[in-house]
Amino acid sequence: MFDLLVKNGTVVTPQRVAEMDIGIVGERIAVLGEPGTLGKEAKRVLDAKGRVVVPGGIEPHCHVATPIPTIWTGGREGVSTQSVEAGTRAAVFGGTTTVVDFTVPEVGKLPVQMVEERMQVFAGQSYADYAFHCVLAGDIPQ
Repeated sequence: MFDLLVKNGTVVTPQRVAEMDIGIVGERIAVLGEPGTLGKEAKRVLDAKGRVVVPGGIEPHCHVATPIPTIWTGGREGVSTQSVEAGTRAAVFGGTTTVVDFTVPEVGKLPVQMVEERMQVFAGQSYADYAFHCVLAGDIPQ
């Protein structure tokens, strides 16, 4: 049984664009089938008739919950870009299911420490999958 059955949509794959049904188990596409061939057993069914169904997009360069330097804020402290919750909610409404944010180096911290800290900022707050670019600048410890 599928967790989700998306039926009757115009599905876009790397091979073709066609009317198909999509069977999803967990968070993964389990099978694509011709309309009506995947049965009716699913925990949830979405009828996508008249709609185009595409894979989720990836935003490879975003700045989420990033502190903004006071020189850019007229001296105001504590200003940052949108929160993880707000930024990723907007992303998924637009069809983006993965965001790739940045880690910014701090003196004396290893890149892996910066990634771990960013993961804590995103944990439990993100509507999307996420990954990080490591900015390698300045004096980086060995």
